[in-house]
Amino acid sequence: MFCKVNLISRLKKIIFSILILTISYWIQSVLRFQLIKPNLPTNTYELRSVLNSSSTIRPDGQQPCKVLKKTFDDGQSLKFCEDIFDWRSKGLIILSCDSNRHQWNTVMGPLKDSKPRGSLYVYDYKNSFLPSNHSDTNNDDDQILIYPLILKGFPTQRDFHPLGIEIAEKANDDHEDSKSLTRMFVINHRGDRSVIEVFDLSLVNSLEGSGKYDDGKNGGLREIYSRVENFVECDWVRTISDDLIKTPNSIVSLQRNSVLISNDHYFNRRSNPFLHILETWFALPITNVIQVEFKDQDTRPLDRGIEPPSLDELERLGVTASKVINRLSFPNGISLSPNSRTLVISSSMTQTLRFYNLKNRLGSERTTENDLWLRNFEYLGSLKLNFTPDNLVFSSDRQLIVAGHPHGLSLVRYVKDHARRPLPGSWVSIVTRTDLNDETPTVEKHEEGESKGQKEGKFLNVKTLKVQDVFRDNGSFFGTSSTALIINGSSLVHQQLQKDEKSQKAHGSHQKLVVSGLYQVGLLECELY
Repeated sequence: MFCKVNLISRLKKIIFSILILTISYWIQSVLRFQLIKPNLPTNTYELRSVLNSSSTIRPDGQQPCKVLKKTFDDGQSLKFCEDIFDWRSKGLIILSCDSNRHQWNTVMGPLKDSKPRGSLYVYDYKNSFLPSNHSDTNNDDDQILIYPLILKGFPTQRDFHPLGIEIAEKANDDHEDSKSLTRMFVINHRGDRSVIEVFDLSLVNSLEGSGKYDDGKNGGLREIYSRVENFVECDWVRTISDDLIKTPNSIVSLQRNSVLISNDHYFNRRSNPFLHILETWFALPITNVIQVEFKDQDTRPLDRGIEPPSLDELERLGVTASKVINRLSFPNGISLSPNSRTLVISSSMTQTLRFYNLKNRLGSERTTENDLWLRNFEYLGSLKLNFTPDNLVFSSDRQLIVAGHPHGLSLVRYVKDHARRPLPGSWVSIVTRTDLNDETPTVEKHEEGESKGQKEGKFLNVKTLKVQDVFRDNGSFFGTSSTALIINGSSLVHQQLQKDEKSQKAHGSHQKLVVSGLYQVGLLECELY
């Protein structure tokens, strides 16, 4: 009897010790970073040079940053853009925005009204399609070429709340005309469930498009027709649904019919709000990244006598999904390096970036139906940040751009009471591999299927990573940064500066920082020298 009591007492002590250690770890690694507010610039934003970390200014002494704002003919304005994608080959940025985010947010809440729809926009940042006779004397704001993307064929009765977006420019050999089409994936948080929408993009002559859309209901496209030679046309292909697509946040394209998706939570806020919140604040490592493969929707007419499939069956038709990385805590952004060797996942609550090496080359065959090549991930390590990371973008094999939120608790408070709370701040950093330069070929394909990187072992070492802050603001100028891009060239807003021969000789070419804000009106654009 005494031995039994003694054993129970020891077990209680062990359980209590484990509980104390767990709470201590949680406070140390999670809670203190979300509760302690960092020091941010108070009077104005802080912008630093990418080259030497010094404060950057324009050669003419003017402010290097500007918030681009746009109101369209239908009364909608450019705001609450969570993700932006640089369609580099066309000089365009695709923006994923939802002006109804204060009423419908499946990550942070609330879930009040899913009916008002979000929108996609196109920003012609290089103005590469301006007619040769275009005047440079117009008003600056009028010269900002941002216009809504019309979703041709997308069912008008369905909810549309876009979040993460991705573009795959690889052609599909199964379609003769696919070389002129570019595939786009959009995460859509509908009222009933979250799905992936698939679109095909193409460039269309504005005269051809004017007959289709020039009805006064498409957000100012009539004004765009007179100023561009081509515009982006967007054709809906299909909707993808699967039980593993629970809480999609960010998406990476592998091929035209294959993607990686981060599920930011295991528990869906729609069906399990309490467990969803518990999972968030305890940073429970119970969710995943999945790979989804699918077939383009079969549009052939059904045989007579066969009952047509339901909407749910159509969305699941030809879709296969598999977990590829497990035991993750709030995986938010996800990005694959241009050489397809390094995958990075942002863990928001732990304020870390997780790095993985892809052991197998893209395009490897699967040995069995359930043995996906993408299961071959090698965890390389993690990197701690001073802010809550949101989305990630590789600008090159050696440079990763991270945008996020300086103080998680301030963002939560703002979402709950945005009418009385100030807009939370912004934070953008660049993570650079110091063991590489821009000319270092990390991966080169060889005929035998093995890369130069595999032979030399020139893969990422977390110890070689350097973090450099580029933009910080307390929210008074631009808040709630969610995605950042660094692009080359200048828009018409800054062409006059480019025409200044002295500035060109003194400073050469420069880059632009473009940032979207989760709850911000407009788009941030900064000149980087």
